[in-house]
Amino acid sequence: MEPLPLDPAVRASLISSHSKGLNTQEIQAQLSKEKNTHVCCRTIKRYLKKLNLKLLVNDVESGKISLDEVYQAVDHARRFLLHNNAGYRRMRTILARQYSIQIPRYALPPHFYQHIYINPSNPEIPGNLFTTS
Repeated sequence: MEPLPLDPAVRASLISSHSKGLNTQEIQAQLSKEKNTHVCCRTIKRYLKKLNLKLLVNDVESGKISLDEVYQAVDHARRFLLHNNAGYRRMRTILARQYSIQIPRYALPPHFYQHIYINPSNPEIPGNLFTTS
């Protein structure tokens, strides 16, 4: 059975929500609130696939930004935005919201996490890095 065509208002809302970087649960809440349309998260994933929209965008892989620029953004966030003890999840959120950099966790090389996990007791001492294995 062929699925029903996507309503243009729902399509526009999906595209808008995706461009804002919302996840499936947030998109679901947005659709429910704006369009009074109740769909499950799996349906939203199916709609996004139909529209060729990906939730896990990788700006480094697509060539939008280099890995060095990501390192600079992390360094800037640590030094000037005072996020010196943010873990990788929080740092990904900071990169997405403050710098418009989208990077899935699996896309980063292992040595990247050394740039993020800084001992908050004294972050300026070289060699004061630790990882959580």
